[in-house]
Amino acid sequence: MHNMTSRTESLLWILMFSSFSLSFSSSFTTVPTKCSDRHTCGVKLHSMPRIQQHEIESLTTNGYVVIPDFLSTDLQQALRDDVFDLRSQQKFAAAKVGSNQSTNQLNTELRVTETCVLGSALEESNVARSYLYEILRYMRLDLNDHVLHHLDAYGGEILYLYYRKGGFYKRHVDAVPDSKSFQRCFSILLYLNRDWTRENAGQLRLYWYALSIYPSTLNHLFLLLIINHYSDNPESHVDVEPLGGTLVLFQSDLIPHEVLDTGSERIAVVGWYHYQQK
Repeated sequence: MHNMTSRTESLLWILMFSSFSLSFSSSFTTVPTKCSDRHTCGVKLHSMPRIQQHEIESLTTNGYVVIPDFLSTDLQQALRDDVFDLRSQQKFAAAKVGSNQSTNQLNTELRVTETCVLGSALEESNVARSYLYEILRYMRLDLNDHVLHHLDAYGGEILYLYYRKGGFYKRHVDAVPDSKSFQRCFSILLYLNRDWTRENAGQLRLYWYALSIYPSTLNHLFLLLIINHYSDNPESHVDVEPLGGTLVLFQSDLIPHEVLDTGSERIAVVGWYHYQQK
């Protein structure tokens, strides 16, 4: 009976997502406008997770929001399987550092991790990955309803991240003025780690202290100087545990952050919503 149920669920996944586009702008038109609970509205495939209004308000007020248990455990496992399958196909590459293509280069003193670009960059489709794209598309629509910036339906970036034991990413900002990265509005992280403990380390450190004191119109260089000044103060940052299923959203240009040294492998989805092009 259990095997029959599993086969039925798998068939539903295939039927529901076989025609989906691999971009955030797929032609999925029946968008619910309201839902009272994250797991009771939208597409009924293990329930479509939706970001709630109070969480969006926290994002716009504090510059970041952390939402535990956003992804179901079965979707996490399906995405983890996809990561390992893509790694076996040599689809991952060592991540570089740089805000423009001309300056993008390997620098193992600043960053040690592997990435795989998703979306149209991959030739083969995947059911769990297609469902992930729909989750992100719905999230963009929900953000558009509650934030001042309209997000680009045709832009955006999405990747898998894989950190080996000993990986890290030193403090940085995702959107740098006078570079292509400055089109990023919100940064997205979805953790896929199973059975994570504090001994595994690899926390995400968000430096929010300067943002809570100074206006969002800060010059970016001045902002980084402030962060450096307060970086040793435990009250200057918050450490996010990379528990499987957790969603982290933050403003790309205003929240410096880093990935602390990992004590075991660390897997995540990372992405950016772009400002709508005029």
